[in-house]
Amino acid sequence: MQRILSRFATALGVATAFASFTAGADAMTIHVGDPTLIGRVALSVPVSVSCTPFDASYTLFSTSVSVSVQQPSGKDIAFGSGFLSGGALGMGQPSVLFACDAAEHSVTVPVSANTAGPPFHGGHVVVSATASAAAGQPCFPGSTNCFFNTISQSATTGPSEVHL
Repeated sequence: MQRILSRFATALGVATAFASFTAGADAMTIHVGDPTLIGRVALSVPVSVSCTPFDASYTLFSTSVSVSVQQPSGKDIAFGSGFLSGGALGMGQPSVLFACDAAEHSVTVPVSANTAGPPFHGGHVVVSATASAAAGQPCFPGSTNCFFNTISQSATTGPSEVHL
């Protein structure tokens, strides 16, 4: 009986430690502001992203933000989406979009209206957004394009109604 209780306590301890690590590892937030209408064919969508710092032995090498917008237009729906990404300079991408330093960072995502639907217009739109950040340990000192033991954080918001 004592042996069973010991194994149960060990399993419970491991599960608790894993749950604590998982909750702390994914501490990213994302908020969408009011978009700006550009010529009825595009939107400029402000997004605020915050993520907790990764362990010092990890290097932030990839960030991204995506936005999806829908708006009723008579019997149709105007819609569009936009995506921005940034990565380590050695990976052939511009620098990361935001740092994971627990501060809020602003990213503006351009969204073009899909030509299969009507154009956007003033009023309310429904917006969904997702952000992610990935970090890893460099394969060798000074590496900017090779990482292992990768970990990530992500957050999603919406669908929510905002005003143009």
